[in-house]
Amino acid sequence: MLLMFCKEVEGVLKEWNWKGEGRVEFDESSYDIVVDGQSRQSHGKGFRAILHSAFVLGLLRYCGNNNRPHLGMVLIDSPLTSYKKGTVGDGHDAPIDPGMESGFWRSLTGFNTNLQLIILENKEPPKDVAASVHYEWFAGESALKGERVGFIPT
Repeated sequence: MLLMFCKEVEGVLKEWNWKGEGRVEFDESSYDIVVDGQSRQSHGKGFRAILHSAFVLGLLRYCGNNNRPHLGMVLIDSPLTSYKKGTVGDGHDAPIDPGMESGFWRSLTGFNTNLQLIILENKEPPKDVAASVHYEWFAGESALKGERVGFIPT
């Protein structure tokens, strides 16, 4: 069971163009994943957000593919926003690989339509991805007539 779950998370990371082998194990003492021999918690904030999202999507897929109990819906808040470009050396994340964000967005186009995935993100997806998924842009306080202010309609 754990091996099948880990394979689902590995599949998510592969779709996202994870640099490295992308070998996922589950650490039962911390109830968290280890990727390429490194625990999720040992990464910086941005990598932890990406790996948390991969964990959640892997779990959703595992449950959906194996008739395991799950609501069939996941909401992820800002998986890419906290993953910032920067420099290595001060304990923060390595620079983002340009293919990872692109892989993240592209993976949404092939998502199982029997499962629901809601992503709240400040970054906009590429136009072709936005056209192939249900994409909603929230205009915020400066919304014009006909534009949606936020997630919960007024």
